Amino acid sequence: MLTKLAFKNIYKNFRDYSVYIFTLVLSVSIFYMFNSIFAQGVMLKLSQDIMVALSGFNKLTYYISLFVSIVLGLLMVFANNFFMRARKKELGIYLTLGMKPKDIIVLITTETFLLALFALGFGLLFGTLLSQVMSLVTANLFDADLRNYQFVFSMDAAVRTLVNYGVMFLTITLFNAVSIGRTTMVKLLAASKKGERLVFNTPVSIVLFLISVGLLYYSRHAIVNSTLLALPTIFGKALIAGCLATFLFYASVMKFLTILGGKIQSFYYRGLNMFVLRQLNSKIATSFLSMSVVSICLLIATMIFSSGYAVQQAFKTINENEYAYDLSLSVSFESKAAELLPEKDRTGIRAAHEYTLYKYYLSDFVSSPKNDVPVWLIGLEDYNALLHMKGRQPIALAADEYTMVTSNMGTLNAHKELRNGIQLKGGSLHYADLGVNLNVRNNSSGVVLVVPQQLASGSEGRNVAVMDFVSKEAAQNALDSIENLKDVWDYDYYSKIDFATESLGVRGLVAYVSLYMGFVFMISGSLIIALQQLSEANEKKQRYRVLSNLGANRRMIGRALFMQTFLYFFLPLIVAVYHAFTTMRLIQEVAEFGNMSYLYSTALYSALTVLLIYGIYFVLTYVLSKRIIYKN
Repeated sequence: MLTKLAFKNIYKNFRDYSVYIFTLVLSVSIFYMFNSIFAQGVMLKLSQDIMVALSGFNKLTYYISLFVSIVLGLLMVFANNFFMRARKKELGIYLTLGMKPKDIIVLITTETFLLALFALGFGLLFGTLLSQVMSLVTANLFDADLRNYQFVFSMDAAVRTLVNYGVMFLTITLFNAVSIGRTTMVKLLAASKKGERLVFNTPVSIVLFLISVGLLYYSRHAIVNSTLLALPTIFGKALIAGCLATFLFYASVMKFLTILGGKIQSFYYRGLNMFVLRQLNSKIATSFLSMSVVSICLLIATMIFSSGYAVQQAFKTINENEYAYDLSLSVSFESKAAELLPEKDRTGIRAAHEYTLYKYYLSDFVSSPKNDVPVWLIGLEDYNALLHMKGRQPIALAADEYTMVTSNMGTLNAHKELRNGIQLKGGSLHYADLGVNLNVRNNSSGVVLVVPQQLASGSEGRNVAVMDFVSKEAAQNALDSIENLKDVWDYDYYSKIDFATESLGVRGLVAYVSLYMGFVFMISGSLIIALQQLSEANEKKQRYRVLSNLGANRRMIGRALFMQTFLYFFLPLIVAVYHAFTTMRLIQEVAEFGNMSYLYSTALYSALTVLLIYGIYFVLTYVLSKRIIYKN
């Protein structure tokens, strides 16, 4: 009897539950997909070094998933409470018809169990399909051979998913049992008549709005106009000001906009604008705390996505600029670097150049330097030979000019004093800003000055040989020979292959964690705002019936509902974007040392990802809200 009624209730309310079910299925899919990454690596037969990195990520995923389970568990309890609140009158009628509280608890538990089976079943199905897509991402990220691809199902990931979500649904069941056991029939039947209480009156709201605007300006101004050294001191104050500003902004903004709209009568009395503004004012004034949480979730999601994209681009840039050569060798001043490579490996060289880097110190050119770092000199002809190796145009210097080269903008900015001119061999040289960024060797550190060839000399330095090979196999053979050198002292080498292998683990870890956590915060913020709006539509559906009785047609009501849903969704996004641009300034200040000038482009990609997911929840919420309104 109760099982049959549970099936009927789920069938009847399936559309109303669609946002909740969509979130459950999506979260189960994502949970399984990221927990199955290690199995994908085994299937693709990745190298031992990469599998070690993936093994570490697999262990890290356990703790991340524990955090995710807590966050999603609280989110599911929040969502469940919304649906229980919407069904209180229905449950009260069950009590009126003679059902006992324990029967209702069994009914709700059965419904929860059926929903859990549906979500876990379809979630694992879609998660398995998504994990195959993730296998392609993994293969691309780690340069794996797709000929090794085969369909894989991770039993370990499936067990983790079942256990974590089983605990979530058990927690929801206990909450429902406690909630139903503590309520009465009168409370259930009168739940829909419970009114709302505005927190702040009009004068207080206006003052709070002005304070919030002032705090928003202060937090951005403090970050944008601070120096890198002052950021640790300023950041804490700006963070507190930003959080407080967000809280106060949502507590007061709709009251301010309602008053402002009332002053513009042509707008205020057009269509149902007055109704929309007052509806939003009453709702946001009583749910500003949750809107602040949503805004912070969107901000965190955007920043996590941006950071993940930026790190991937950073490693790509480092690989292209700081590791521009397949292999670079460096030996003491008295030796020849190219002679370190055995004769058998030289046949695989496609292009190479050997030259000398002369070592000076910053104090040789600048009085009282803060740090006496090495300054390396290279002749113009040698540097142009390196540019020619990489297919770039040569540069020209006058007899009294020099330039600085580095792939790291932080190095240039940290030694701006070297742009003021230097004294070399008794003559004065003037700085020429030529904008070249090709490193003179792999993993080059310190400052490198390009000077006229006849001035490139000194008492100490390093002989350097840089090489590009005809194939990856030839480069690997040369690297193996260099690694096995014996009886050779005072030499170093840096290989693009070594860097690529070492960086793949970090790239993979950052990519997976940023996507995982970004999706979790994105889903959390989207579901909270969606349930708030659905709750509003369910609680205020009688007001829309009154509008219909007063002559408003379906098109007017639909447009008013769309504007209300749109503003309710995108007000948190506006503040999140404002904070994101402020945070970008902070990251850019720090990231200059990593030459991350592309940070804003990655932020754009992140914003598009957030908008896509957020937009799906917006469309679902609007369609379901319209269904709730039109049904009545």
